[in-house]
Amino acid sequence: MVIRRLLACVLASTLLVSGAASGANQLLVEGIMKDGQGALLSGTFDVTFALYTTETGGTAIYTEAHLGTVVEGGLFQERLGKTTALQATLFAQNANLWLGVKLSGQPELPRTPLETNPFAFRALTAAVANGLECTGCISATQLGSSYAAAATPGGEATSAVIATTATTALGLACTGCVTFESLSAGVLEAENIGYDDTLTALGAATVQGAIEKLKALLDAGGGGTGGSGDVNEGAGVVREYSNQWGLPSYGVATEYIHLLNPSKPKVQLYLYGGQNTGFSSSNNLIITNTYAPNTYWGGVTGTSGQDSIQVSSPSGLNPGDNVLIHQTVGTGGNGTNAGTWELNVVKAVQASSITLAKPLTKSFTTEGSGQGRAQLVKGVSYNQLDILSGGSIYPGKAWDGTSGGIVFVRAQVVSVKSGGTIHANTNGYPGGAGYSGSNGYAYRGGSECDARSTTSGQAANCSGGGGGNFNTCCCGNSFASGGGGNKTAGGAGGGGNSGAGGLAKGDVSAGTLHFGGGGGSNVQNGGSAGGGLVVLGAKNVIIEQGGKVQANGEVGRAGQSCWPGGTGGGAGGTVAIFADVVDNKGTIEALGGTAGAAYNNNGQTGGAGGEGWVYTKSPIAGIVNQSFATGVEIWVDGVNVTPSVGDPNGKGLPHYDATNKRWGATGTDPWSTGPLDVSNVANWTLGEHKVEYKETGGAGGDLKSYVYIIHPFTASKPPPNDTCATPVLLDPNAQPVVISGTTEDTMGKTKAADDNTAAGCGGIGGPDVVYQINLTQRALLNAAITAPFSSKLYVRKGDCTTGEVVYCADKSFTTNPLEAGTYFLVVDSDSPAAKGDFTLAVSTTPALLPSNDTCASAQKLTFSAGGTAVVQGTTLYSLDQTKGLCPAALSGGPDVVFELDAGTGQTLTANITAGFPTIMYVTTSACGSQGVPLSCSATGALTIQGLAGGKYWLIVDGDKEKSWGPFTLNVTLN
Repeated sequence: MVIRRLLACVLASTLLVSGAASGANQLLVEGIMKDGQGALLSGTFDVTFALYTTETGGTAIYTEAHLGTVVEGGLFQERLGKTTALQATLFAQNANLWLGVKLSGQPELPRTPLETNPFAFRALTAAVANGLECTGCISATQLGSSYAAAATPGGEATSAVIATTATTALGLACTGCVTFESLSAGVLEAENIGYDDTLTALGAATVQGAIEKLKALLDAGGGGTGGSGDVNEGAGVVREYSNQWGLPSYGVATEYIHLLNPSKPKVQLYLYGGQNTGFSSSNNLIITNTYAPNTYWGGVTGTSGQDSIQVSSPSGLNPGDNVLIHQTVGTGGNGTNAGTWELNVVKAVQASSITLAKPLTKSFTTEGSGQGRAQLVKGVSYNQLDILSGGSIYPGKAWDGTSGGIVFVRAQVVSVKSGGTIHANTNGYPGGAGYSGSNGYAYRGGSECDARSTTSGQAANCSGGGGGNFNTCCCGNSFASGGGGNKTAGGAGGGGNSGAGGLAKGDVSAGTLHFGGGGGSNVQNGGSAGGGLVVLGAKNVIIEQGGKVQANGEVGRAGQSCWPGGTGGGAGGTVAIFADVVDNKGTIEALGGTAGAAYNNNGQTGGAGGEGWVYTKSPIAGIVNQSFATGVEIWVDGVNVTPSVGDPNGKGLPHYDATNKRWGATGTDPWSTGPLDVSNVANWTLGEHKVEYKETGGAGGDLKSYVYIIHPFTASKPPPNDTCATPVLLDPNAQPVVISGTTEDTMGKTKAADDNTAAGCGGIGGPDVVYQINLTQRALLNAAITAPFSSKLYVRKGDCTTGEVVYCADKSFTTNPLEAGTYFLVVDSDSPAAKGDFTLAVSTTPALLPSNDTCASAQKLTFSAGGTAVVQGTTLYSLDQTKGLCPAALSGGPDVVFELDAGTGQTLTANITAGFPTIMYVTTSACGSQGVPLSCSATGALTIQGLAGGKYWLIVDGDKEKSWGPFTLNVTLN
């Protein structure tokens, strides 16, 4: 670009000094830059400034290069002396100076004269204003100010005057000064005045540019109507969600959070665990006599992961009952899964089906033939349970092959006083049954492998002892029976062929809890029963001196005269205590029964019962009668976020269980979480979020939640598919698509832009959004919108902005067949103020072409011997490629083509039956528009007499768009 002219208006050319004593002298130069045609320039230029003593020629006495001088709207501004010192002597020693300006790559522009103090509007530092003629100027004596420095007080201001507050110099006559009239028109307008953009960062260099940039920001997202956009959106929004639930055991509390602001929020959560409203702190019990609190149901079957079980005759079970499920006899004849157990709560009872509060973690099975026996025990719950002297708690019934043999107690505190007892002694697997036979091996003791006590044999029945002796009265032999086993194996009976001791089972984990195995019999005398199962859960268990908790096996029986061998003792059962504190000064035991003695030293001693298991463990979920929700987990959108949240406020127990990473660890104290920042543990996007609080401890209780959604400001943005550059992709090829959309942001503040129009579709336009559809085959495109505002739908082919508008409608449409390819569906408003949410349904209907759609694929008519051809055809989805000459055919519609051969002089007659208006026409010499038209009819019948002979084409056409469908065509040649 050649720049012919530079209009440099030096608004202040006197030396500017930054300080009174020191600082760089600078000369401010401002001007307007235009091109050869007089148009104002904008851009960045490299400019060299020079000072000369002559108007032309000569050598510059000062030069300074400025790289990247910004010119906007023709205006530029620079300060000479920024990089090369500008000495005051240049002006003192040279009465006349000229300013030269040269743009990189171009010749120097005509010089501008600088005279003594030329163009000066403000002299920041002036030593002497020599030669200044000024009529009506203020003299130093008239300035009552110390700012005018004079040689003598009150004298003339000969060295420096800084008039920092002067606004008007009336009557000033200034030789060489620039008058307002000499400035070019518009030089002081907003677009020509420089703007410092350092702090505002608007990207503007002039005042006018800054104003326009600010206006654009204010209007951003407001459709150009002065909406708020993203500038100063407000102080923010805090929304509270609060709820309170009475959680049942293993209950889940659910709340839904709806986010309507697209900006990411801060999410703050508080939880409070309170006492179960159904819990009674006065639910205390003192036992002074015998008490069997538990009830039992056999025939239990249930599968791990399911939340229901089958129970034989569940009468007496009620929602809220705490239950223990126990696989008392294992499956398969080998004791598989024997001793498996877990706790749960009854949620509902219907017929023989029990719905549980949580899914099973193990499977339970009841089979036939003494194998596979699972039972359900209903627990009892107390706040304080005291067993005094003479008081005793024991199973409601011994194990009978179906159920029984278990004590299950839940409490806050269990106290067994001196003389008090909790026991399941001799309530386990039975000893081998006695019978009145004459000889042979006696029955074995019952066990976890076989519930029956009537199977004979010397070998052990898993944990059941083997059978005893022959009859000495007849055979002279005496073999004793074996003792039952549990933690340790039972002892074998005396003598070489006596019954074996029962096998050991179980481990230190308490993952399985076993009855004691029964001792074997000696025929006449039955064997001894093993101990049952005691399960206690409490915060504190206190056993005073003289108090007892037992699950001992039965002692063996002595031999008799003809059967002198002793029977096996029953094994000890299991005592399992789950408590925070176990203060034991009394007795906790599961002893095996002693061996049965021989008769008169004439036989052998039976085997002793093995030792049972005694566990003292920390409480597990549901084992303690708690009144506060325990083990609460926080789930967001199906994900457990509790471990990620942790215990940021250092609450600790009873609030947070660091081991299991859950809230409400003890279940016996109220708790709170403090403020939990869950902003980054979940993806808090626009829309609905599901928050769940899962009580996993089995206690239930009161739970309160407070969720605060905090948006620092209410950001608003147009819909994501506001423009053709970001359409939302829809795929209706395989199945219909129904989506929710909007032409405004969720806050209702920012409308979509009105940047799409479709000529000929009507309406004046408004906010619009764009969808892209990639058709994979030729098809009709169907679309329908449900919206509370006046709307328009239109489809463009190929290109979103310039593509052909192939269809448009108000609320719904079905297009003509569209070829496979890319299309853009625009949802447009019918006025600038029309906006809102809508539902859009889009589907496709495959539109295959008829086989005879074109002249090239015309269907050949085959005539019968009588000269008749009957065709079942269709024009459905065919192209509109030809038109007849009769008036009805001029608008055209979908058409198909038939070809026939006729002889000279023949008459052609065609009749058509169809459910749409049809047009038939015939050409010869060529098909369609290239042929010679012979006849055209819109009546459904056509006749042409005296054919010249040769090839003819019969076209079946519709009278307008979508005038198509099946038809029957009857053609005769005579």
